[in-house]
Amino acid sequence: NTQQTTKNLYKQSYTIKPSEMHQNPAFYALETLELSVLNAILSADGQQEVESVEEAVHEIYSAVIRYSHHLLSTELNFKEACDALNIVNNNWAREQFLNSKGESGAYEFLSACSEYNLKVFVSRKELEYVGKDAAIEDLINWSRLKGMSSVLTQSSAENLRHICVAIGIPKSGNVSQLVNQVSDHFFPMEKRKASKIEDNNHPDDVLLNGIAVVNREGNRIVSVEFLNTAWALRRLCVYLCSLNGDQALFIEDWDCNKPGVYGEDLNEDDSEPEVASRKLVPVFPSNDLFMIRFTLELFNSENTKSNEEADWMQRRKKKFLEIEKKRLYMPPKSLPGLPKLCEWFEKVQPIDAHLKLVAGQNFVTFKQLGFLIPPGSFVKANASNLRSTVTGYKVVHSGFNSKINANNKRFWEFKAEIVSIHSTGSTFLFVKHTETIKEFLSETNKSSMPFQLMDEELKGLLTLRGEKYAQLSLGQRFVSHGEESFITDGKVHIKSGRMMVDLTSAMEQCKWSGYDLESQLGSSFVKSLQMWETKRRDNSGKVQSNEMKVVPKELYCLCWPAVAAYSFTFKRWGSCLVTNIHEIKWNEKAYDQIVLE
Repeated sequence: NTQQTTKNLYKQSYTIKPSEMHQNPAFYALETLELSVLNAILSADGQQEVESVEEAVHEIYSAVIRYSHHLLSTELNFKEACDALNIVNNNWAREQFLNSKGESGAYEFLSACSEYNLKVFVSRKELEYVGKDAAIEDLINWSRLKGMSSVLTQSSAENLRHICVAIGIPKSGNVSQLVNQVSDHFFPMEKRKASKIEDNNHPDDVLLNGIAVVNREGNRIVSVEFLNTAWALRRLCVYLCSLNGDQALFIEDWDCNKPGVYGEDLNEDDSEPEVASRKLVPVFPSNDLFMIRFTLELFNSENTKSNEEADWMQRRKKKFLEIEKKRLYMPPKSLPGLPKLCEWFEKVQPIDAHLKLVAGQNFVTFKQLGFLIPPGSFVKANASNLRSTVTGYKVVHSGFNSKINANNKRFWEFKAEIVSIHSTGSTFLFVKHTETIKEFLSETNKSSMPFQLMDEELKGLLTLRGEKYAQLSLGQRFVSHGEESFITDGKVHIKSGRMMVDLTSAMEQCKWSGYDLESQLGSSFVKSLQMWETKRRDNSGKVQSNEMKVVPKELYCLCWPAVAAYSFTFKRWGSCLVTNIHEIKWNEKAYDQIVLE
């Protein structure tokens, strides 16, 4: 009913005049069809049947134009054109203008658009821009073709084959194929060749001929501009700049020169948003290229599935990639030109050279963070709530991410998803946390970064500590602790004593193993453990995806450095560093020294 009402409104708003039919004489071929066929097409499109063949053809052509105008009215959100034509900049007003002008409405409106906005519109429709006049012609034809498809999409295959016979084209195929064939016949899109020079002069850039133009100043790369024929590769690069799926950086919005959703309705009283300072894609400046080059490694790497429980991190990375590939609509490995782009990146930005450079210096730039904290690496950090004890983590994936701030300016940040291993008292969990580093302009000392790479010597020490953690943290253990090792509410107790390590009981009373609850990292640990407990109750003890019964030896270095325990000396719950926990030294001669009265 809603569809029928909408179509009736379109019909009332505009009906083509017979004198306008000369603009597409191909429609006269439809007059050879029987009235019953034409009425069936109109009826399938939700329109009323008519009494003559000529009237039916006019109604079909009118419907095509109406659909065309409706489509354009939702896309042509260009303020300067509306101002020039004295139109309120919203969908309804634009559609009314187009319908009132008939077939000339689209040409008049597009002619009032700036060349910049026409380039944007043409680029979004994956057409080749060769000039303003050609762009107007192509966009009008494109909208008519879509309008024709909309009119025919509900028709039966039999009626579509009648049209194919009338216009002299093959009649084989399903409904969708027949609709495309008929629409292409009435509104064929002209193949255009852009006047842009597609060949690169620099020897390193020849790889991208036919894919992109590399703009250089001397040997310095300024930017890369993808050709419209490489639209899928360009789309991938845009997504690589926004791995968290930020709405403000979807491909449709990236291409426009205004903030907000492209083609969004504006009420009559709404003011036009201010123009944001964004570059027109497909041009990527050199700064973006560096970020894209690093993140591309995630998409171009092979992922093997293992039966080892420790392979949770590989599964995590695989899941991340699958989500991103769905957003790209096609697997990145099948993108035309991707292998050449990767080869070009390796020539102009070799990974090994950057790794060596970062390893040999004390200061890093923001762009070098990817090589300081690469995916798969073991890193270290200090636990502030545990006397700055060194803790180990593994980087599941990391990459640069681009966002839009409140002032509509684009900025970068570096995100690293790290994991560590924590005990529940009966099993072990991989607990993840995402660390974000905001873009900084000057060089920064490595020591000020939240994480640094773990060397082999430290990894060996943390492995020994982790092995001890894996033994102590399961079940209930009665042990002793050394001096200055038992911590309660941030206070370090000087005395040594005896205690009970029981993480299961501690969790029930919300007592944690020395987590800093005021930090995002500590909150992530607590949230993960609580989520595990909730799922354990709901799933009747079913093993969860990030759970393992035994910690693999190669991952001991990721174990948390402290356990929750109840001190018999201080009569309260707290946490204790694993390195200062010892077996109780019982006095085996105590019974020999008992004196009975």
